Amino acid sequence: MTYEQEQQISSLLKSPEVFALAAAYVLVLNTQARTRDLGGWAEECENAFQTLFASRVPGIPAASDETAALIWRIIVENLKLILPTVDGLRRLSDDDIDSLLAGDTGFNQKKPAPLYVRRIVAIARDVARAKQIRELCVDISCGMQEATSELRLEHTQEHHRFSHDALYVSRTLSPARQGDPVEANHVLADPHPGTNLVIIGHPGAGKSTFVTRLAGQIAQREESDYAPVIVRCREFGSDADVDVTDQVALSIKRATGIDVTEDDLRDLLSVGRCFLIFDGVDELVDIQARRSLIGRIEMVAYRYPLTSIVCTTRKIGYESARFESPRFSVHELHEYTPDQVEEYATRWFKLMERPKTDRMAFVRESEDIQEIRRNPLMLSLLCTLYRVRGYIPMNRRDVYKDCADLLFYGWDALRHIPQPVDHRRYGHTLMEELADFFFKFPSTGAGVEEGQLTRLIGIYFQDTAGVQASEADQRAAEFLSFCANRAWLLTATGFNARGQRLFAFTHRTFMEFYAAEAVVRRARSEDDVLQTAAQVYRDNPSSVLPDLIVQAYENKTHRGAEMLLRRLIKDPSQGGKLSGSPPYPLCLRILNATPVGAPLVRDVLTSTFRAWAQLSDDVKKGAFISLLQLYKDPRLICIGMLTGSGEGHPQDTVGFRKVFVECWAALWLLGEADLFLDEWGRVADEIVEADNLVDCADSEVLQSYLTLTGHLDPQTGKSFYSQLVLACFGEMTPGLLLQAIQKLSVGQEEETDRAIIAIHGRRLATSPPKIHPIQEKRLSQVLANLVPRMADFTQAAIQVEGAFAVLMWLACFAAEEYPGDLHPFHEVARGILPDDLLLRILATRSKSLVDEGDMADDLEGVKPLNRRERRAVAESGPSWLQRWMNGRLGLTF
Repeated sequence: MTYEQEQQISSLLKSPEVFALAAAYVLVLNTQARTRDLGGWAEECENAFQTLFASRVPGIPAASDETAALIWRIIVENLKLILPTVDGLRRLSDDDIDSLLAGDTGFNQKKPAPLYVRRIVAIARDVARAKQIRELCVDISCGMQEATSELRLEHTQEHHRFSHDALYVSRTLSPARQGDPVEANHVLADPHPGTNLVIIGHPGAGKSTFVTRLAGQIAQREESDYAPVIVRCREFGSDADVDVTDQVALSIKRATGIDVTEDDLRDLLSVGRCFLIFDGVDELVDIQARRSLIGRIEMVAYRYPLTSIVCTTRKIGYESARFESPRFSVHELHEYTPDQVEEYATRWFKLMERPKTDRMAFVRESEDIQEIRRNPLMLSLLCTLYRVRGYIPMNRRDVYKDCADLLFYGWDALRHIPQPVDHRRYGHTLMEELADFFFKFPSTGAGVEEGQLTRLIGIYFQDTAGVQASEADQRAAEFLSFCANRAWLLTATGFNARGQRLFAFTHRTFMEFYAAEAVVRRARSEDDVLQTAAQVYRDNPSSVLPDLIVQAYENKTHRGAEMLLRRLIKDPSQGGKLSGSPPYPLCLRILNATPVGAPLVRDVLTSTFRAWAQLSDDVKKGAFISLLQLYKDPRLICIGMLTGSGEGHPQDTVGFRKVFVECWAALWLLGEADLFLDEWGRVADEIVEADNLVDCADSEVLQSYLTLTGHLDPQTGKSFYSQLVLACFGEMTPGLLLQAIQKLSVGQEEETDRAIIAIHGRRLATSPPKIHPIQEKRLSQVLANLVPRMADFTQAAIQVEGAFAVLMWLACFAAEEYPGDLHPFHEVARGILPDDLLLRILATRSKSLVDEGDMADDLEGVKPLNRRERRAVAESGPSWLQRWMNGRLGLTF
């Protein structure tokens, strides 16, 4: 091949027509999964390139066809790393696919194509734009590979960076609603476009470590086909108006040093080549700011449906600011199992080059604090303390305190490294002052400028330590410099746009620990401590600060925790000074935070149950989960009160027992009771049998639970609507009938499910009930949310007694709810009738109610049934179906 021919080939590859042809070809290939007959069109693209090659590069010998085919394959394979994938295009509607394949911006259509579709079309026509996307994706991926290459444990020791593979323990995730726990790698093994997850977990559960490793795994993919980006939500501060994409660009700059323009980032998001991780949504302490951020993240998911988004947040307090979009599924990151605890300890002690006997002794001695050591952060702290001091603290605050002492003083002392006088004399008090500042001003989450902290420390030196003004700032600067270089509690995190060094606590937990110490140290009375703890809890239920405040007060005052608890549960109308109703979930958490006497445990439990009816739904759920999470001693007292096997149980035992079972039923129906099933499930069963609750089950939630657990006959029930939708702690979840239909679709139905379907199928075959307006919106949403857990209905499923009538009623109801579109349920229900007959039934009703020109978009082109066909369908379907098709019957008011 001559130099001239090489130049001709290069010019050909850069030509807009070749690029547009190849891009169209890739889109065609990736949409064939939609069962479209496009094979001939794709072949035309290949032939067109052969023709272009022959005309633009003359003189190539007989092997030109092979040369052209090789070059074509290279172009196509590169474009597959730029344009949307097969999995991504499966998520698009038929209209959007048509716009892509037509290369149409959609403005000349009745329904314009979404902006991200128009961007994909534009990218598929622009060589330079596509090249920029590919280079940006590779650059970000390489930068993030370096940024996430090590597991950093600043709270452990000087040499705190380790290989992920050397220390990381594989984690377990489970759907927050229903489903079995699975290895996290199975959930996120491949970053399918449009995968949107919310990962919840307890403080210190390792959420940030988990997503950092996830980003690293994506960055290390050989093809560099996705650009992972971690956005630390604390960097938003309290500004609810910060644009999310601007913050994404800033996060890329901080992690990799790459400047990304707004247009380039939006292109990357549009084609689904960006994997966004929003870490620590709960770190926006202001609830309104947090809700605003969640809404903006949901909007990003809506505008760029091919982009995968993973968010992390604390489980405690999630209900007060939750993701509402059905695009997001919620998974819980579990704390360590006993096997995982041992695996981590084995890895850690091996890295520290400690003998096997040390590891075995640590695992044995930590058996008594299993509730603490199962938390990944606490476990790493315990390992560190055990290595240095040879013992394990038994209290969460003591763990934090001992670790803070070790980090602030211990490491240098062990190596005989001299420490500044101010560090030794004022270190902890200054940490408390700084933590109090960070706590009171949530906008400091992204870090505080060095100059601001220097002034704050300098004021402390002058006002408290008697340091002369002339040297206070200098000593303050030296203190900060020492923190930046040697201390692992407060550390330099980077620079802001003005070049100022920023400081922040290495872990939020340490900030909360020191802030709690400051609250107690500054308090002038018990009232001050009480009011602060209660107010912090009300402002941010996810914070562990209230628990630590109580523990700090217990450390300072004999039986201080008991005094605070008694004040917290005292009704304000009976002389309590605490404003508002008692924070019962916090009271139950305090039972876990510090030991108190058995009589007070009973008083807290009794007060909680007595006030149960007055609690809001979200408070009830939080309080009940706190009850189930009680540590061994208070848990045994609670079980004794409920079962009558303990001392001092309430006189109104039956009332309390029924409340417990009703709450257990609600949590069980939400699919969130699996972690507590072994112990608390037995308690609930015992109460059901002992109190004969089957005969006095007057709530639909309790009836549903008793039916599914085999205590109650499926015939029993209050209303048809409650068989479709249940309100559990105020959350809408599928009722018995919808649950049975979902299990039927995947072939997992049981005898009870078949009985439920048969009962309601007989009714729906002849006399369909109507759904009220408020109920219909809830049912439509619950049904849409259930669809991802369904499969297409097989003929065997449809043959189950009553199934056809139930499915037809649901399909017709869904059509009334989505008069201008197909409901998601119709995608899985199309197979209940042959030859797209279901769509023709829906088109028949649509034509009966509107002019033909106003036919619903998704039904445009679908042929309505003629009169003979309607009669034939009516003969084999529910008796009301023909009236419904003709528009003379509605299933909603």
